[in-house]
Amino acid sequence: MKKVAMIGFFLALTAMTGCHKDDDTFVECRADSFLMHCEEGRVVSCVVDAQTHRGRLHSETSFVLNAIEYVCAAGEVVIANQCADGKLVLDHGEAVDSACGLYGTVACYDGHALENVHQACDGSQAYPNVSDAVRCADGQLMVTGESGDTAYGKFMCDQASGDVYHCDADNLVRHAALCSDASAVSCVWDGASWRIDKTDCSQDETCVEYEKGSSRYASCFNRSNVGDACGDVGVYGKCDNDSTLVVCSSDGEGGRLLRIDCQAQGVAMGVTRQCGLVEDSGYGYDCRTVCEDSQGNAYDEFGTCTEGQVLHYCNQKGEYAEPIDCQAQSMRCGWSDAHNDFDCI
Repeated sequence: MKKVAMIGFFLALTAMTGCHKDDDTFVECRADSFLMHCEEGRVVSCVVDAQTHRGRLHSETSFVLNAIEYVCAAGEVVIANQCADGKLVLDHGEAVDSACGLYGTVACYDGHALENVHQACDGSQAYPNVSDAVRCADGQLMVTGESGDTAYGKFMCDQASGDVYHCDADNLVRHAALCSDASAVSCVWDGASWRIDKTDCSQDETCVEYEKGSSRYASCFNRSNVGDACGDVGVYGKCDNDSTLVVCSSDGEGGRLLRIDCQAQGVAMGVTRQCGLVEDSGYGYDCRTVCEDSQGNAYDEFGTCTEGQVLHYCNQKGEYAEPIDCQAQSMRCGWSDAHNDFDCI
């Protein structure tokens, strides 16, 4: 194993940290500006959650991306892959000329696997800064570069948030997900960047866009669980029972009534999920992953604020996590409209 020697000058990247809940730590991070490093013999990396679209600090014995394995040795991040006859041996045994690492192309130099941060990986896509370089023209995403505007395509992932950008006529629109041609379009994290993912709805399903909190989502719903009229049900929603959420896709004209089986969601995720009230002033009801502490107090993944500005929550595995003392971080515990959950803010 050799230290990850970066060929050329490596710019020192800084992490944006804050008090945020996570399976392993309480630190929020930005994946586009986080430098992987070692702490107590473990590789610390910034992993973006596909559901929340937020970077969360993870500490692991190794970090693997595209069959390139990063581990710690003598307090430094090193590439564990070996070289054989001038070729790079991937973690599953295949020997290749090079592979795409976290920061650049990984190849063998003088018998050692090194990463060149100035050499872009083959097939990698340069994602522009949406706010500065992208506009809409005749319904097409246009990227502004040195040679003028070039057509980008129909959808684009915001590499900072994981939201989907698209054009509504000449207006640039951002959603957490959207429907297009009977498919639900969203961005998924592939370990290096956000990329567009299209989930095609089956013949028994229809794609529905729906609002919840400060975000707009989309998913394939069984047609039997979609109604044309919402009646007195709004985006605030209600529980038909502990396992069924009833909610309107929109409070505006044309909203559709959705019935969501929270219990079935939990079975698919390997956790216990129930319908319940998340936040009473604006967000309303939703499907929640639930858990209990050692005293039998119930919590969910959206979080609960208790006396003394303490945040309690369930992690994504459905386990009660270590509570967070927001006051100790010079913050308060409260509802975050930006992230649609309770947090230290």
